[in-house]
Amino acid sequence: PDDLVAHGRYHKLLLLAGRDDRPLAHARAYLALLLQKGRGEQALDLHRAMCERDASFAPEQPAHWLRLAEAARRRREYPQALALIKGFDKRFPRHPEIPAVYLFAASVLCENLRQDASARQILEAILTRYPEHPVSGEARQLASVIDKLAASATA
Repeated sequence: PDDLVAHGRYHKLLLLAGRDDRPLAHARAYLALLLQKGRGEQALDLHRAMCERDASFAPEQPAHWLRLAEAARRRREYPQALALIKGFDKRFPRHPEIPAVYLFAASVLCENLRQDASARQILEAILTRYPEHPVSGEARQLASVIDKLAASATA
């Protein structure tokens, strides 16, 4: 059950069979296994391929969305990374990873896309809604850096 090579071969066989229902069903479990084994880039490729077959394809676990977004960021596909987590809080209200998703979005906006104002708004939301969450310290730190950058730009 944990053999990535066997899952990969099985998935290819399902695709060659020509039926969409079986590969889509298997892809959800295969995607979870890839993410569990730290193969985020492969999981991202699988996700894209399955979305091309069926636009409603989605991972089984809400936490997988953030892992896929992290893989897209590692590939420097920043708009794709943000697209993967867009609306996470609406799809999964009260999910414990919402603050981490917000922090991820803010860091991509600030560090990779240079959209400090948007990042600052997200950080404010974290600090207001989740002041006791473990990511709030990191959010405070990033907000401080953004504020210092803004102050030095105006000076």
